[in-house]
This record gives sequence, structure tokens and C-alpha cells, in this order.
Amino acid sequence: LRIGPSAGEPGSASATKARPDEIDRELLEPMMDLGLFRLFIGIEAGTAEALSQLGRTQRLEDNERALALLNELSVHTCFNLLLWNPDSTLEDVVLNVEWLREHPHNPMNFSRTEVYAGTPLLGQLQESGRLLGDYWGYDYQVADPRAEQALAIAYAAFRERNFGRTSLHHLSMRVDYEYHLLAHFFGEHEALRGEVKSFVRAVNFDTCEHLESIVRACADGIADRGAFTARVVEAVHR
Repeated sequence: LRIGPSAGEPGSASATKARPDEIDRELLEPMMDLGLFRLFIGIEAGTAEALSQLGRTQRLEDNERALALLNELSVHTCFNLLLWNPDSTLEDVVLNVEWLREHPHNPMNFSRTEVYAGTPLLGQLQESGRLLGDYWGYDYQVADPRAEQALAIAYAAFRERNFGRTSLHHLSMRVDYEYHLLAHFFGEHEALRGEVKSFVRAVNFDTCEHLESIVRACADGIADRGAFTARVVEAVHR
């Protein structure tokens, strides 16, 4: 993405995507000189086990280091966290939510791992007999029924908040994006930056609270899933 003149020319701005294990100061600073102000980072998961299950070669330490550096350099940074994969346990989900709570400073979103044609995950699910659906919409059940239940409740509660046309998480990303774009061209404004980051953190902490309530209930056992889901939906959209 280029905004204004070609990347590298005065007045230009650019965005990119990167893996956490590829990011270092020696790479970022020259890119910022060429106009970089926005980066989508492939965090993917907040635990070493989940990264391994996803087939990611990065370490959890790479995620931590890359986020810290990007925030130090004031690059607009956002990411998606895959809270569920086919082999997730409820304990895995809990640990990933804890990681989110410990890293509230960047716009983010969350989802489950999706299955795409030609990916190792599709082959693994086929081989184990766990692949559902077809080319038009592959699907699977999470191995741990408690984690599967948490996913179903979270999807119902967060669908519009995460992916709707007026999505709160998209708004959080937009607010942070627009601040960094203005700062790129006109310089940092500390008071405005503080308000923006406060809003981003508030959104992320609120999301963590609702996710934590879901996983606690799934751990304890839910007598009436329909009624509980309705209460969570109401709370999330309050």
C-alpha cells in the first residue's frame, strides 16, 4: 500500500506484512525512512504449544520482541490471534486469552484457525477423518468439547463485534491507524496518542473480560447453553 507519492519519496507512506521472526531494528528503521508506518504482524498465537500446533516456526519470544520493537518505534501494528485450532484444549484458550490481556496496546482481532485448500492442516484433518464440509466451506470440531463449546458461544457473541459492518475491533484498528497516519505526516501528538492507546487498551481489556467469562463457564459446566449465550451476547453488545 502506498499513500501519496511513490514509496521512498518525500511525503509517502506505506504498509506491509511480516512474520515476527523476520523483524529487527536493522530492517525496520530503513523501511520507516522509506515511508513505512503500518505493519500487519503474524502473531497467530500466544503460547508455544499453539504456535507448534499451527505449524509456525517462530518462537513465542519472537512475538514478544517484535511487538515491543514496533511499539517502541511507533509503527501502527495490528494482529489476529487464532484462539482455537483443531487440537486446542480449553486450557490452551485460557492461556491465549491471558497473553492477550498481557499485550493490550495494539489493535487486534481473534478467530479460530480456518482450513484452506492445499494447506497441511487440510491434509492432517483428512488423514485423521476429522475434516467436515467441502471445498466451499471446510469445517472441523475442536477436539476438546469444552473448547468447542467456548468457540460456539464466542462466535455467537462476537460475530458482529469482530466482523460486522460496524465492528468495534475494526473501529479500534481504524482509530489507531488514523492516528499513526497523521503522526507520520505531521509528527507525534502525545496527548492524542495517549487517548488513542487508552481506547485501544479499553477495547482489548473488555474483550478479554468477556472471553474469560466464557471459558470459566465452560470449565465449570453450563446447564443452559442457550440462556448463557444470550446473556453473553447482551453483555458483549451492552
